[in-house]
Amino acid sequence: MDRYGRDVLVVCLAGTFVMDEATRVAHEQVAAPIEDIYWGEPGASSLRIAGQTTYDRPGTDIYLEGFAWTPGGRPAERSRVDVRVGPCHVTATITGERVWTRGLTGLRPSAPRPFTQLPLRYEYSAGGPDDPRNPVGRGYRSAQAAEGQPLPAIEAEDAPCERWEDRPPPVGFGPIAPQWQPRLGHAGTYDSQWMEQRAPLWPTDLDPRFFNAAAPGLVATPGLVGDEPVRLEGVSPDGPIAFRLPRLRLRATLQRRRGRQAQPMALDAVALATEVRRFTLYWRTSFAVADDWLELEGVHVRTLESWEAP
Repeated sequence: MDRYGRDVLVVCLAGTFVMDEATRVAHEQVAAPIEDIYWGEPGASSLRIAGQTTYDRPGTDIYLEGFAWTPGGRPAERSRVDVRVGPCHVTATITGERVWTRGLTGLRPSAPRPFTQLPLRYEYSAGGPDDPRNPVGRGYRSAQAAEGQPLPAIEAEDAPCERWEDRPPPVGFGPIAPQWQPRLGHAGTYDSQWMEQRAPLWPTDLDPRFFNAAAPGLVATPGLVGDEPVRLEGVSPDGPIAFRLPRLRLRATLQRRRGRQAQPMALDAVALATEVRRFTLYWRTSFAVADDWLELEGVHVRTLESWEAP
């Protein structure tokens, strides 16, 4: 159901490709996930895979699942991750594990422990139970609670955590849960008036950006269309990964008993899996079906030729 209360048929097509200079279709295809999948218990862990059942999404989400690697996979105290996809660019400093230790002037970070790889998950970024941007991250209510506990290992280059009181912005590359900020701030108002007048419909002040699950900085607006350059640094011991997204124009046709309706599909999500050198593209469109569900016979999706209009 869309924000206007109309029944809609969502068509989402997934295509998995190999990360290579000459991008090619992967032998094993990944189906579009129909629900959110977490790394552990929902509410106590970060989101691993964003479900793709939304009827609409502004722009294009970009998700990355993988590890930060030191150059050549050799032990180091620090490294850097740099992700560029089309107009989107996010960079993070990766530091070996540190803990808050007691010194003469209070708590200070211990020396970083050398590492070779670190999971790019929000559990290693700034945050904490009191931070709605990343409640599973690393942040503490008091010096007593912080002592002996780990510092953020994934940080913004221009906002390192230097004191336990610091609350730098979380940096992440995977999807964020719907109950986290900034997504939650776009969900609309669910109050007594909504209960009486709108439920179970979406609230009237729903912002479509709620359906963007990508981290801040990884939502391409306007959306991607294909052929954009991708460059990923610090996510492989073998060096940078560079390729271009394939450009495919897709059209979905809904066949009804009394005719057919064709619509272009938008590329609205890119999921990068660096450890397996694969990426999946998601194209989407939605058909308003009103009360004629029994009239629907099927959906056909095909690639358009270069000379065809959308």
